[in-house]
Order: sequence, then C-alpha cells, then structure tokens
Amino acid sequence: MEFASIGGGAVAPAGAPVVTQSDQPQVRQGHQEAVRVMLLKKKERTIQRILVVEDEPLVAFDNEYLIKDAGYEVVATVDTVEDAQRTMEEEDEVDLVLLDINLSDGSGIEVARLAQEKGINVLFVTGECPSEHQHLAVGCLSKPYSDKVLKNAIQAIDALASGGKLKKVPDQLTLFSQDAA
Repeated sequence: MEFASIGGGAVAPAGAPVVTQSDQPQVRQGHQEAVRVMLLKKKERTIQRILVVEDEPLVAFDNEYLIKDAGYEVVATVDTVEDAQRTMEEEDEVDLVLLDINLSDGSGIEVARLAQEKGINVLFVTGECPSEHQHLAVGCLSKPYSDKVLKNAIQAIDALASGGKLKKVPDQLTLFSQDAA
C-alpha cells in the first residue's frame, strides 16, 4: 500500500479522500455557547427573592444557607416583627416571606398582614399552623423540617405562583387557598 503525505507530518493511503481542517464546517463560538445556554436554561422562577423571618438563630442560619444554595436570593434574615416590617417597606422586591409566627417581639401575623397588603407571598414556618390566619399565607410548613423538605416547599410555592399545578404536595407542607399564590 502506498502512502501520501497530507501535511503536518500526517500520511494517508494514496488516493484516499482527505478531509482537512478547512473542509470542516465552521461553528461560531458564540452560536455554540448560545445553543448550550438554551439547552441548559431552566424555567424562569417567579420566586427569586426571599425574606427569612426566624428568631431561632440556628434555624435562621440553616434556612439562609439552604435558600442561597438552592439558587434563591435572601433579601434579609431578621428575627423581629419590627425588622421584618422595615425590610418589606425598604425593599423593592420581595417574592416570598418565610415566616415564623412566634417572634421575640410579637406575632408574625402582623408581618403576614403587611405582606398581604404589599402582594407578597407568605409561607408560615412554625410548629403549629395558625388555621384562623390561613387567608394571610399560601401555606404552612410544619417544624421541624429537613433541608429537602424546605427546598421542596419553596419550589412548590414557586410553581403555584407561576400558575402551575402540583402533582404532589411536599411532605409537611399544608397549602391554604391557592388564591393566595
């Protein structure tokens, strides 16, 4: 068998078709990146910015860490009614308030009322869900809960806020009127 030189030190059988780099289709890098981004882009979230209102420091820290790790922005983590109300007044966009009911300076129900006035979704996170205040929140997540349960609850609230339907309500999450979402 005879071989012919095809450049760059490479050889091929004589008479064989040779494909060079210049014969290859050219794909612009920008287009390639755009295609990759389109394939990997997730559905746009309705819930993006979350206010955490929790007076138990370890629970607050864990919630903040998990929320950030799940790709959400934590607007603030506060432990009093006063700080929560001030944050909602000062911040332009808060999409969800994770709200403990029993706070050191009063009831989280006051925070839920302000959130409702401002059109902000509320998820109660408490040991005992307040049935008489269901109209103020999308639902209630019963304490204690795992990281996975909290993440699933936030994703469920996001799906409802986006107009979607849930196949299954996450463990420990009680949904109230879906009109609140």
